[in-house]
Amino acid sequence: MIILMLILGPYYNPMKIQVSIRSICNLLLASIFFMASCSERKTPADLIIKGGTIYTVDESNPTVEAVAVTGM
Repeated sequence: MIILMLILGPYYNPMKIQVSIRSICNLLLASIFFMASCSERKTPADLIIKGGTIYTVDESNPTVEAVAVTGM
């Protein structure tokens, strides 16, 4: 703050700087909400099977502990 007072002299107004910081924070918050709302929506699972050994057809992953099924 003292540095700003020395540089800006009579033009230094702490209220104006506070409003600017508040405006920047509001803009940042609005941008975050906008980007979050633009993300791709994922379809929730219709059926979740968990709690045991499930054998799959995938050779690289022959057994799993849980499976989520959509499109039922």
